[in-house]
Amino acid sequence: MDYFDELGDHIEEAWAARNRDEEALPDIACEALTRFPPPPNLPDSIAADLLDADRELTTQLAPAGAFGEPGVTLYYGDGFVVDVYFWNNAVPAIHNHPFCGCFTILRGRSLHDVYSFELGERLGTGVTIGELKAERLTLLEAGSVIPFSLIRYPLIHSLVHVTNPAVSMVIRSIRTVEYYRYFPPHMALAMDASDNRLSRQLQMFGWLRSAGDPGYVDRLHEFLRHANFETSVRLISAVFDPDINDELVDVIRERHGDHADLILPSLAEAIRLQTENDFRQQFSSDETRMVLSIFMCAHDRADVFRLLGEAWTDDDATMLLDRLDVFDEEDEVVRAAYAQLVRGEFEADDWRDTIFRALTIGN
Repeated sequence: MDYFDELGDHIEEAWAARNRDEEALPDIACEALTRFPPPPNLPDSIAADLLDADRELTTQLAPAGAFGEPGVTLYYGDGFVVDVYFWNNAVPAIHNHPFCGCFTILRGRSLHDVYSFELGERLGTGVTIGELKAERLTLLEAGSVIPFSLIRYPLIHSLVHVTNPAVSMVIRSIRTVEYYRYFPPHMALAMDASDNRLSRQLQMFGWLRSAGDPGYVDRLHEFLRHANFETSVRLISAVFDPDINDELVDVIRERHGDHADLILPSLAEAIRLQTENDFRQQFSSDETRMVLSIFMCAHDRADVFRLLGEAWTDDDATMLLDRLDVFDEEDEVVRAAYAQLVRGEFEADDWRDTIFRALTIGN
């Protein structure tokens, strides 16, 4: 496609002039997007080209299904790529960008949740323990551009695409250093796929559970007694079951001490996001999805009303909430929870948990 040839060739030349310094790539990429702004119909053109049986596909960086729904490499340069990601209802995950470049929103609106992580200790090569802190939550519109790099623009974030569908574009270096997914409040787990043996072991435990194997739990205990901490985390994540989680953590504690107590709270937060995202994806209205996305991501009441004000600059936030279709048929529990939110009567995170719980039960 001509657009990506022009954009990629410009970056190629400019980056070569900077000796392919990875820390220079974000500024080069941002400048290139200013010089070559993406045309409004770009996502439609990409979709048409991808479905054209006679058009040859550019070499792809990531395997199908790794990122995006789908993700497509449109330019494969010397040490960098230009990728476009199509999104429907992907579950937001907090992750770092262990490469250099920038991303932009091509279509839709997104909530951008940025974090910092203070490293405490490493438990093997695949798990780090520390303090994950929310820094800022902002609303990104189509055309927003965010740089990232290892040193000058470090980025740990979650990007929640509000509208459905949504499209983003990334210009990034290919080299990757320590790619992590973060689980609040204390854990980071390497993104690298586990080795083939462990993958099959985890799948086998899933099969044993579905088959009703009478020795399933005993097998889990025996496996965990010899597992390193990363493997233990991945196993509990794969077989997560409230009926046996506590006893599995007790087994892990025998080998790994108090670190075992970090596992369930971290996974519980991931499950919360999954549950709330599943509820959110039932709705197609951009207005309803925006409010539910804000409820899902906001860290406090102030975030809720600030973001509602940014999303609808001409509407009073409380009036907007009151007319949403998601609240039309709900029972008194959610109505009361909403009223408490407006009046500021909730403490800590109770407003979010109560509202989502009531909404989910009502559906």
